[in-house]
Amino acid sequence: MKTDKEMISDLIKRKEAYDAKREAANRRLKIAAAALAVVILTASLPVTAFIVSNRRANAPGTEPDTVTGEAVTTGVTETEGTETNAVGNTEEESISKPGVKPSVDPPNVRMTCGFPEDNLVSISTELYGSRSWLTDKVRKEYGLQDYGYRPWSKIAVCYGREEHGDIHEFEIRVKVSEEEIQNIMIYVESDEAEIITGNLMKSNVPADEAGSDGYITFPVKYKYKDGCTLAEMRYILFTSEKWFPEAEKFISESNSVFVKQFDYTVNSDLHGWSMYGIQSVFTVKDTDFICANSFDLQYMYETVAVYFGDVDENGVPLFITDTEMPDYKESPWCVSKRGTQFNNHSG
Repeated sequence: MKTDKEMISDLIKRKEAYDAKREAANRRLKIAAAALAVVILTASLPVTAFIVSNRRANAPGTEPDTVTGEAVTTGVTETEGTETNAVGNTEEESISKPGVKPSVDPPNVRMTCGFPEDNLVSISTELYGSRSWLTDKVRKEYGLQDYGYRPWSKIAVCYGREEHGDIHEFEIRVKVSEEEIQNIMIYVESDEAEIITGNLMKSNVPADEAGSDGYITFPVKYKYKDGCTLAEMRYILFTSEKWFPEAEKFISESNSVFVKQFDYTVNSDLHGWSMYGIQSVFTVKDTDFICANSFDLQYMYETVAVYFGDVDENGVPLFITDTEMPDYKESPWCVSKRGTQFNNHSG
């Protein structure tokens, strides 16, 4: 039989072993919890991938030196002016999973969306787009407790273009840095607008690369349908010429190029594309605006309303209380308050 001293010694040893085991278990639990948090955070990000620029965004308060953002083929874009929603893909084996990074390096291609340089309008969000009107008093007085819109990214300037007719236009600009790419093709579609220039456009890279910046410009002219003032443009870039005939045949047979899921993705039956993107365009008072990131759309509508003086005596944008207000009725707030759905932009 063990003496009291021996029993106490055994108890102490077992207690130390238990404490060590519990500490190890706690460490494993903390690591697992941290990993789970990363998974949850990643899963909570929007499905649409954004294209990463290898340039830094402008410092707050400075104007960007381009009309819109610049896109390359992987990651998340920090752009100058606006962002371009786009996803890169290059090889046939990875095309079945839109948005998944291909197993080989994508072609060195950049894309921007913007306006022709004439009749441009620039609106500083620092001057016009602050949320100074959204005070606790206003929230209570206007019943805006559920107003939770916040800009997704730092916007320094909103760019617009005066347009006094039914025909509107923006540009998709492509820069190809690989000599083996001789021709490129772009497909554009929209549910809310008719593409007047045609859905398919081609360009010969060596012949058309006339700009000093090396960009090839695709002008996209469109006309809104059924009184719309907001349209979502979906586009695909093809850089592998061997796939052009199959892609043209696929499109000519009225196949669905994009599939509506949480966000639009490319139909896995369409081969040969290298990038796709989603671009929102909207018009207020004969001025066109581009908002590449739909999470910033409400903020841009607010900024534009303040710029045009469409606010009440408290500085609150008029469309906040008048959800049928012309030019603003398709803003995310108005759509959600009316209980309707437009595109993918609802609160």
